[in-house]
Parts: sequence; C-alpha cells; structure tokens
Amino acid sequence: MEMVRPKNLFAVICHGDLWLSNILFKYADTGDDGPGCKEVRPIEVKFIDFQSARFASLATDLVLFLFTSVRTDLRKKILGQLISLYYATFLVSVRSLNVTEDIFSMEELFIEIENYIM
Repeated sequence: MEMVRPKNLFAVICHGDLWLSNILFKYADTGDDGPGCKEVRPIEVKFIDFQSARFASLATDLVLFLFTSVRTDLRKKILGQLISLYYATFLVSVRSLNVTEDIFSMEELFIEIENYIM
C-alpha cells in the first residue's frame, strides 16, 4: 500500500488502471488526405473500468499509462517531452478551474515520477 499512498501536492483521484484498453475514443473523419489515405482525429474520449480508482500520487496513472500504452522505442525517445506535455496540459486544466494556489513545478513532477518508479 505504501506505493500508492498519496504524497503532498501530487495527491489526486487516480483511475488506477489507466492503459489503452480502458480508454475509448470517438473519431471524426477529417477528409481525404491523398489517395487511399484518410486522416482521423479523436473528438471524444471516455475512461472505463474504475474499480481500481483511488486517492494517490498522479504518478500512479501517468507512469502506468506511459509504460503500458506507449511503444518502448517511442517512450525511450520522447519520454521527457510526453511528461512536459502532460504538465502543460495539467496546468491549463487546473487554471481553467480558477485554481490560484501554487502548483508543483515540472522539475518536482519529474522527481515524483522518478521516486514512484524506484
């Protein structure tokens, strides 16, 4: 249980089993991008299978998703970029809720993820 105990600023409600099979996407066809090619973009996303949900470090879901749902070669190349994108998106979401308190820094997030993995 120590592994999933929430730590300070990083405590959130986690899905607990976040991998591609528990994420449903709805796609919209954006048109023809050339002979035999059609580009599709997700327009909606739904999470399913919440029986493992819990209050824990956000690293719980982030690490599980990155290590189960991102190809190994891609993850090795751009792991830092993926975490940076997560952080930027997280900040936009938090600010859209009018949260004005200090949020952990990106450096603190990287440390939390390292501590979680170890």
